[in-house]
Amino acid sequence: MIMPPERATHSILFLTGEVHALLMFCQAVAKTHPAPKELLEQLNTASQLGLAHLEQLPEAGDVVIDGYQFATGAIRRIAEGEAAARL
Repeated sequence: MIMPPERATHSILFLTGEVHALLMFCQAVAKTHPAPKELLEQLNTASQLGLAHLEQLPEAGDVVIDGYQFATGAIRRIAEGEAAARL
């Protein structure tokens, strides 16, 4: 069954809001974490494990992988910025 365009648009916009909220939460965590360098190391490890898991899922196409890498890249840049700011 195909989703009506207005429902698909609503779903995409809703998801965009969720992703933005999660990125802002990640920014708050990075800014208040006592050891941003260690946080970045943990993020890198978790990102690699998450990507490996996604790649094994038959329904995870390129767009899912691209979205995952976009989000983890944004979180990584936030953590890198905090780590660099505290040197």
